[in-house]
Amino acid sequence: MVQPRFRNMMVVWAVLALIVVIAAGAFYLGRRQGAVEETTRGSHTYQIASAAEQEPIPVETERVSLSNLPTYAEATGTVKSRTRADLSPKIVSTVRTISVHEGDRVVQGQILVTLDASDLQAQTAQSEAALRAAQYQVEAARTLAQLQRSQSDVGIAQAQAALEAARQQLAIVRTGPRRQERAQARLQVAQAEATFRNAEIEYQRMQRLYDQEVIPKQRLDAARTQYEVAKAAYEAAKQQAELVEEGSRIEEIRAAEERVRSAEEALRLAKASAAQNELREQQARAAAAEARRAAAALRLSRVTLGYSVLKAPFSGVVVARHADPGDLVAPGTPILTIEDAVYRLEADVPETYMPHLSVGQRVECTIDALPGSASARSVTAVISEIVPAGDAASRTFTVKADLPQMPGLKSGLFGRLRFPVDTKTSVTVPKSAVWERGGVTGVFVIDGQNTARVRLVKTGKTLDGRVEIVSGLSEGETVAVTNVGKLSDAAKVKALERRSMLHRNRKLDSNQTARRIAHG
Repeated sequence: MVQPRFRNMMVVWAVLALIVVIAAGAFYLGRRQGAVEETTRGSHTYQIASAAEQEPIPVETERVSLSNLPTYAEATGTVKSRTRADLSPKIVSTVRTISVHEGDRVVQGQILVTLDASDLQAQTAQSEAALRAAQYQVEAARTLAQLQRSQSDVGIAQAQAALEAARQQLAIVRTGPRRQERAQARLQVAQAEATFRNAEIEYQRMQRLYDQEVIPKQRLDAARTQYEVAKAAYEAAKQQAELVEEGSRIEEIRAAEERVRSAEEALRLAKASAAQNELREQQARAAAAEARRAAAALRLSRVTLGYSVLKAPFSGVVVARHADPGDLVAPGTPILTIEDAVYRLEADVPETYMPHLSVGQRVECTIDALPGSASARSVTAVISEIVPAGDAASRTFTVKADLPQMPGLKSGLFGRLRFPVDTKTSVTVPKSAVWERGGVTGVFVIDGQNTARVRLVKTGKTLDGRVEIVSGLSEGETVAVTNVGKLSDAAKVKALERRSMLHRNRKLDSNQTARRIAHG
């Protein structure tokens, strides 16, 4: 392996020596003829003249020195949108309309797709009717509960009054009648008759409501009980009045006692009927719960109906259309794919380079497929995210760098991410000092006699207007940096030394240099 490499190096140096000899011969012929020849190649005009007839050419020179240059690593990746969404339905239905095509721009909230929703609309209408029916049931149950409580309160009050009257009548019978008692008996008859008439009217009203199926039979039974109690009280009042007029007998006393017992039983029955109040309240609460269930079902129906319209989740561009009107779609089936207009390069970086990258760092990104010059295809991007988990198979980590707006940028393009990883010491010269002729690159070295000498060199990277010299120059030599197009081999020059900014700062720490380049 060593011998072939040595032979290759010998061939290279032989070719370089041949080129130097040819250049020297051309110079010699030029001196003999005393003529000036101008040859234009590329963007420079080179003049070859006789050194004896040529005045010293003023040039600025620079002493060759070593500089700290960063070394770069490169990772490849793919341009992707920062936000991407596949628009798919939540229901199984048929596509009615799609209002956009691939490449169309959309805004957030814009209606993009409508689905057939005939069944959902019918279901929503059914839910609305069910809610109205449940609300009617609530009103009816609450009305019946209030009516039941009112009637039970009236029945208890009437039964208590009848019992009190029976007790008073028993006391009168036992003590015998007096003038005041006879007057009282007549008054009680009048009161009992009024109560009886009211109970009769109430009973007849309840009978009509029952016949119309408005109230249950329990309500009719309660009204009948009140009617019978009032009727009995009325009859008892009349009999009592007659007894008062005639005077008390043992049979009358026993009858009065029996009426008291009947009144007590009637009061017990009236209080027992009050238990229906709680039942009515429970029925009213059940009706309210059913109304709430119907309202929830209606909300669910409306939400499901809303699934028939698909809107843009964010502003962006339609990059794919997967369905057409008439297609049957289901959850998980994408109809449209939308991306926003913010792109980034996602590259897989080997784990050995990860210590050199951080979020917020500026890196160089090149998208080769973009139109324009090479400089237009290369931009400075900012690392926005570094995926913390690496790929165990490839030992790489995904690095995402946000790209600026660039004409023609789109998802799927190939891209290269370039970033500094180290520094090295190399010889550099100003870019203006390097020339090219016939595919050969060289510089003019100024010797101690202020004579320009052709020196063929091999160049490396270009950074900040300076070119790395891989071979052909050594530290301490002096090169011409101006008027290079007017120089030829052995030409006399008037040297004016200058010191570049990079030359004055060549002692900067290598880590600081790399950090300055990485962060722009």
